[in-house]
Amino acid sequence: MTLARSRLLARVLASEPRVVRLCAPAGYGKSSLARLFARQFERHAICDCAGVAGSADFAGRALSALAGESQTGGDSVALTRLRLHAIEADEATWSRALLDAWKARREHSLFILEHAEAIADIPSALALSARGSRCRSE
Repeated sequence: MTLARSRLLARVLASEPRVVRLCAPAGYGKSSLARLFARQFERHAICDCAGVAGSADFAGRALSALAGESQTGGDSVALTRLRLHAIEADEATWSRALLDAWKARREHSLFILEHAEAIADIPSALALSARGSRCRSE
């Protein structure tokens, strides 16, 4: 059954989900729908996972998205990302930095993983995204 985007968006919003997975053929408008959904939140970040090469790459992209979202801590997140690049940090260091940035978020916000299927074959990045989604409740 195909739903109009407005009806689909209304259904998603009414359910107050913690996790939303959008599955549809290419060109359906999943990214557009995600952006419409994100506008319902005061704060949101979108991390494009297309072509992610590993958990360090995923963490770098996620840190960039978080830096763009934050009005208060964005500069420190961006500086952390630059420092990690400069010292050529390992995956564990990138992962810790991302989890620390997720835990530091105080405001109600939404984090969207666009093209999340790209991390499905990277167990360490997938596990990191799962740990990050639990940071608000820890």
